[in-house]
Amino acid sequence: MLSTPEVAGLPGWVIALVAAGGGPALIRGSHAERLVREAAFTLVAASRPALKDLLVHQFSGVEDSS
Repeated sequence: MLSTPEVAGLPGWVIALVAAGGGPALIRGSHAERLVREAAFTLVAASRPALKDLLVHQFSGVEDSS
């Protein structure tokens, strides 16, 4: 279990969104809760080398030269 958003390494805007939402941000199905879930998943999934390389390539804006 993640102890705090900071320890989990979540982006500041995600932490701010959850904090601004207060208690309702913890309700399953809320927008803020979904963003935290997606950010946490991405942190774990993107730590795998193949996916990390793919994400860096996709979001870097560099065209594939092959």
